[in-house]
Amino acid sequence: MPTIRRGLAVLALAGASLALSTGPAHATAAWEPPPGYTLENSYFGGSVSGWCDRVGTEGAQKGQWTAYVCHDVMRRLADLYYIYGDLYVKR
Repeated sequence: MPTIRRGLAVLALAGASLALSTGPAHATAAWEPPPGYTLENSYFGGSVSGWCDRVGTEGAQKGQWTAYVCHDVMRRLADLYYIYGDLYVKR
């Protein structure tokens, strides 16, 4: 019987610590591009696909913009979320 009580006590303490550690989510500020950058395009697959960096590098080499930043973002399409790479450029 003491083993059962000890097991119940451990479960109760574990549940209490879980309840204490899972408070409300803290709001975080939305990501914003650096000053002077504007959204050029969005590419499916985010940084995993590499499209955003390829297009950003090519545009910088061709002189279309002076610098670029790729930022991954999750977007909902129907009932699923997909990752996209947003290309922000500085002209």
